[in-house]
Amino acid sequence: MTSTKVEFLVQITCDACVKAVEKSLENVEGIKSLEVDLQKGSVVVDSTVPTLQIQERLESTGRPVAIKGKILVTKILRVALN
Repeated sequence: MTSTKVEFLVQITCDACVKAVEKSLENVEGIKSLEVDLQKGSVVVDSTVPTLQIQERLESTGRPVAIKGKILVTKILRVALN
């Protein structure tokens, strides 16, 4: 199965938030790499796991989560449709 790199926007404000995010995705089969950037509020996951499954795990930390790529696509589609 091909892996995909997806960037999520996650409301993280401290080191404890970063640890909670990392813990939510640890030991998940199919995740090849995980990068958490506290400054950007960004989580980049390279995996074969479905994107929505990763989003659900991130949301289980109690933090708001958005898929950055899909947000951009939605904006582009709205412009194209208007």
